[in-house]
Amino acid sequence: MLIILKLFQRYRIQLWTIVGLFGFELLSFLSYQQPAIAPVSMGIILVAFLVVSLKNTAWGLLVVLMELFVGVQGYALSFVVGETVVPLRMCLFVFYIVISSVTAFSQHRQMLVNALRRYLFAYIGIGFIIFSGVVLGLLSGNPTDLVFFDGNGWLYWAYLLPATVYAVPWRLLWGSMSTTAVWVAGKTVILEYIFSHTFFDTQWVLYAWLRDARLAEITPIIGV
Repeated sequence: MLIILKLFQRYRIQLWTIVGLFGFELLSFLSYQQPAIAPVSMGIILVAFLVVSLKNTAWGLLVVLMELFVGVQGYALSFVVGETVVPLRMCLFVFYIVISSVTAFSQHRQMLVNALRRYLFAYIGIGFIIFSGVVLGLLSGNPTDLVFFDGNGWLYWAYLLPATVYAVPWRLLWGSMSTTAVWVAGKTVILEYIFSHTFFDTQWVLYAWLRDARLAEITPIIGV
């Protein structure tokens, strides 16, 4: 028992990361199978994210980085408003930007000023490039919604500002992100095995989920 406690203490970052990733994937899968629970799943994740971010803004930044890594296009969970699909990633983005901005202005104003002084031209340059791309996209006659969703992906550069204000401790960053990388690699190997063998019922269930949640692209190779 003492050995188990020591191992947990030593690898608690990795273990909590695995628990979080497993819960995230499970909620995504269950919400796809039963769309009625998707808003509940989104609510659970967003409330947990809100609690974590308010407790430690650097932890919230770590969560959004992990979601960017494992969530692929950001539609692992989503809900529909009218005819618009609102993905989890967009909700996390809005929540975190609001929380980090309020926290920076109220508690870490000097750190924010220092970050702006140091990286101001980089922020302006990135913002100008994104703005120019959106304008050119509209002037080229592309549909507004397509331009919005394409440009929307570049807005995640906005995480650079809180990243320079709230530094994630290296041990925490390395432990969680390396575990996330191993998780993605392990998931890829397992899926490769399932789809290269005759688990037909399982294959179709997993394929539909991975395709529609935009978590993977799986293509059959005929004659190989």
